[in-house]
Formats: sequence, C-alpha cells, structure tokens
Amino acid sequence: MANRQIGTTTENSIRLSQADLGAPGSHGVLIIRPIFKSRSGEGWDTDRERRTFSLSAILSKSPLSSQDLNMSHTAADGGSFFIAPKSAAHIEMGMDDVVFRILLNERREYSLVEADVQGSTWREASDRFVGQLNKILNHLSYQFNVPIHLNKVVSKDSKYEVQYFEYFSPYFPVELPSGIGNTVRSEMDPLYALYREAINSTSPHYKMLCLYKIMEGVFRTLRPNLRKRARAKGITLSVPDEMVPPDVEFSDSLKPWIGKSITDFYGKILTRQFRDAVAHFVLRDTTLLDLGSPSQNRSFAGVVQACDACARIVLRNHEMSLVELEQLADLPQS
Repeated sequence: MANRQIGTTTENSIRLSQADLGAPGSHGVLIIRPIFKSRSGEGWDTDRERRTFSLSAILSKSPLSSQDLNMSHTAADGGSFFIAPKSAAHIEMGMDDVVFRILLNERREYSLVEADVQGSTWREASDRFVGQLNKILNHLSYQFNVPIHLNKVVSKDSKYEVQYFEYFSPYFPVELPSGIGNTVRSEMDPLYALYREAINSTSPHYKMLCLYKIMEGVFRTLRPNLRKRARAKGITLSVPDEMVPPDVEFSDSLKPWIGKSITDFYGKILTRQFRDAVAHFVLRDTTLLDLGSPSQNRSFAGVVQACDACARIVLRNHEMSLVELEQLADLPQS
C-alpha cells in the first residue's frame, strides 16, 4: 500500500483526525520523516542497502490505550512484573544476533527494550526485533507465570532518520441517545457479548475468531431458527442482500472479494484460511500457528476490519428480521 502524507509540522507533535488514522481498531503505520535543508533525503523509501535500525518498545503489565500515539517513550512510561536485582542498572539478552537492552523504571521494573538491528528495510528490522523479543517474553511469561505486554514499537532508520510507528487506530467518543438500552433483545445477547469481546481484545487472532463466531451463530443457529418460527406463523421473511462492503480498508489480497457474497467470503476465506488456523492451531501448510510472529499477526490484523464489517451487516440484518417477524405477526390474519 502506497504511503499517504497526512500532515507537516515544525513542532514535536501534530494533531491527527480520525480520518487520518483509519477506521477504529484498524492497523496502520505512522511514518515521521524529517525534512533537511542541507540534503534531500531522497531514497528513504526505496533504499535496500543493509543498514542499522534502532528499535525500542515499552513493556507493560496490561495493554496500553490505543488513544496514546506518543512515539517518544522512555523507561518511565513502561513497567512489568519483572524486578531487577539491586545491583543491576539494566539487563542484556541475546537472541540469534540481536542483543536486547532492557532498561528499568523508577520502581526497578524492567520497562523499556532497545536494540540495534540490521536490515534492508524497516519492516525486516522490525520483524526481527519483535519476533526475537517475543520468543524471550513468551518463555519468561511461562517460566514465571506472569503476563507481559509489548507496546509501541518504534523503528528508526539510522541512515535517513525516518521513524516508523505501528499502531491500531483509536476509538473516538460517540453521543449516546436516551432510551438506547430499551431496544436490546435477549436473543442477541450472546452476539453482542462476542462483539464486545472482539473490540476489547488486543489480539487480532481473538478479534477475528469472535467476529467469525458472530456470523457462524447467525448462519447456523439464529437465522434457521427464526425462519422456522416465521414458517410456523405462515410468514415469509424478506431475504436481504449480504455483500462484502466496499468502504473498508481491505488488504490487497482481499480486495477481489468486495461486492461478493458474505456467505462465500465467510466459507471460502474466513473459515479455511483463518478460523481453522486459530481453532486447530495449525496453518494450511501444517506448520503451527505462531502468535508471536509479526507476519502472522499482520495477516490476521489485515482481515479483522473486513470481518468486522461483514459481522455488523449480518447482525443488523438479523435485528431487522426480528423486527419484521414481530410486525408481521401482529397484523390481523386475512
């Protein structure tokens, strides 16, 4: 996907709109590129020479809010359940040829991870940083039985001084109308609970699975049961069109599905390529699903927005069918 300029500034901060950041919950990358008077900086996005990228990330005891897009983090911004010995100023851990330097906050908790990584692109360097660091954190989490979250990964190209920051677009305030709670139907409770689980989660795998299960619940259980109830009353419910919508930020591999049937998208793409991988912990090439792999995480993050849009259409149509049945059932019989 091509880079898109969203603003310039001479300050150390910039105000961004929701439109700049994408749909709430969507995955994106902010690129901060300095403009120099003495040199052009051309080639920053096409240069494939191997060079050093400086990377950093914050550790935390729980997921950090997506509202905070501050790229200038320090050890004071993070924290963990791992406490340093009194004599330690920091700790260094190596994985393959990447050496991680983990700094302390004022409570002597390991909180900020830094490393210099070689790569031809920022993506290559970032994937090595996150992938190797996750291997360490995964083992530490298991060994000491504590949660540990990795947040705010920032990559800096030492040659061009360009910074890259991966983020999930924040949610924005919405006005809540009066009487909204009066429209909830108990039949929909399990689906609404799944949707809330999906948007509360920070895992793209779990988000996708919750949204998938919403559609599965409607297609396999609620919709057939509703039509059965309608037939028992001599009522034929309308069948709304359910197409993959065009107004979603699709990955390039999913764009051919725009305008196609949601049921086909659900069965041929979501079920075979994503749901089965999460449910069975095995990818289509028989390798194990690695939740710490940056590339596999991106693959699932890339389908979440499409899955979300389709799940909302299916939910809305079922809500409308419930209303339709109630209204038709109240009409006098001819």
